[in-house]
Amino acid sequence: MPVKHIFTFIFLVIIGYQSLLAQGSRRDNNTVTYEQLYDDPYQLNKLFIHVQPMYGELFVANVNAGFGLELEYYHKDKFHAWAAGRTTYARSTDFERSNHARNGTSVNTPFNFFYLEAGGAYHFNDSETDGESKIVLYSARFNKGNRWASSVPDKIKVPSKVRTIMAARLSSFFYSTTTDLARVADRRDFVLVNQNGGEMPENERPFLNYNAFGFHLGASMGWFRNVAIKPDRNYPVLLNDNIFTVYADISIAPFMEVQDIRVDTASGLIYDVGDVPMNVFGGRAGIQGKFNRALGWGYNIETGYRPGVASRGFFATLRVSIPIFSTDLDYTKEAFGNR
Repeated sequence: MPVKHIFTFIFLVIIGYQSLLAQGSRRDNNTVTYEQLYDDPYQLNKLFIHVQPMYGELFVANVNAGFGLELEYYHKDKFHAWAAGRTTYARSTDFERSNHARNGTSVNTPFNFFYLEAGGAYHFNDSETDGESKIVLYSARFNKGNRWASSVPDKIKVPSKVRTIMAARLSSFFYSTTTDLARVADRRDFVLVNQNGGEMPENERPFLNYNAFGFHLGASMGWFRNVAIKPDRNYPVLLNDNIFTVYADISIAPFMEVQDIRVDTASGLIYDVGDVPMNVFGGRAGIQGKFNRALGWGYNIETGYRPGVASRGFFATLRVSIPIFSTDLDYTKEAFGNR
């Protein structure tokens, strides 16, 4: 039998087997009845604390990875605010700092990557519409056997309310880093000159330390669901309390501190970096997902162009929040005494 026929036969067997599994998994699940327990996307927790044990960033100026913390606060249907910070685990996860230790000739102590942001968003439109929510039909009995290993979990769509928030955003940010000047695309368009008028020798490998302080201004749109159902049969209470947000900002960093370069402490020569091209404008876009529950998890994916050294601003960041603690900050309890 030709080899191609053997592969065709194996492929058809696999497809047929998966089809049988799918049919078997759904033959008794065509209809699911349920009781709706609640459906209120405005019943939102107020404070979310994101513990971020891992983030990774492809930043042209400095690839880095580390950990962070983020706080979010929602005030009724008026606004929400946030504050976030992150930094690298160690020199080994701060690429340019590690590169400086291996190849750099400047004696400046390299800045480690550090990022801070704080801001708020005003809800200029906060509305509720009729929609639907996807809910996974999960039960502990599915852990028995190979149900989850051999088939995709069943899902149902239930009518639910969807809260949509459109907001105007404003935040301030600060970050510091070091970057390899030899990698700047237009390196030939500027020269580094010391206080005696001498140019930096071509065999030097200088690294530039800089801080940037600026602002993000943009808009966001979020979709909030908060529905719970109790299906028939052996299913527990199931819910969809997903919060999904997309946003886009323009960025400006009018305040930058750039450190002059020393390549030899003995000579005392300091090279002026005033001619290094810096870009004060940029932008970003991102998505964020989390859940409206006391203990959950979330993610944030962001990409754009960050103000800083020209031609070295592109970045893409993934932040994972595990866990996220949240609360409605309502600790009042009713008490009833004996009369």
